[in-house]
Amino acid sequence: KTWRKRFACIILSIVTLLSLTGCNGQAPAQPAAPAANGTAQESAAPAQTDASQAPQGKIAVVFATGGLGDLTYNDSLYAGVKETCDRLNLGFDYSEPMEAAEYEPLLRGYAETGEYNLIISLGFSQVSSLEAVAPNFPDQKFMLIDGVLEGYDNIASYTWRQNEIWYMVGTLCGMMTKTKTIGLVCHFDNASTSMNAAGLIT
Repeated sequence: KTWRKRFACIILSIVTLLSLTGCNGQAPAQPAAPAANGTAQESAAPAQTDASQAPQGKIAVVFATGGLGDLTYNDSLYAGVKETCDRLNLGFDYSEPMEAAEYEPLLRGYAETGEYNLIISLGFSQVSSLEAVAPNFPDQKFMLIDGVLEGYDNIASYTWRQNEIWYMVGTLCGMMTKTKTIGLVCHFDNASTSMNAAGLIT
């Protein structure tokens, strides 16, 4: 619930800063899908017969590999975006890529439609894909979560001090261990997991 609220607050803040434009006519029966596979969409705002009640904008999310049901970042982001879209009457489309190679075509597919006020990339593994896509769509707003891209006016990067989080994890483990030995299994060998390990070891 805590991460859900954090994601909702972040997204709500940046969406508020964007200049949202209303949709023309009635809400579409089916949300547009980007030109790539591994995609699922839904509309957070239900279809309305009154055009004045149509979604006032749209948000797209490219989740991290693993997709929904992971009980962690993907699920937390989904809940936060859904809550924000319901509150602001926004449409919500998303994709659950099965592998990293799908990131770039999914991002590009969403951007090419020109329909989205904000496109969100989740995870540091999407950094290179977003860096390849964003410069080609200077008027499209992107959000990168758990990664950093600097020097782009249309990308807002959000991350957290993982070493501090893992310092607290290490402290808790140290208080609980009966063998004075702590084990850590990392899913990737990269800067992010190295920072986590450094915090825990400290």
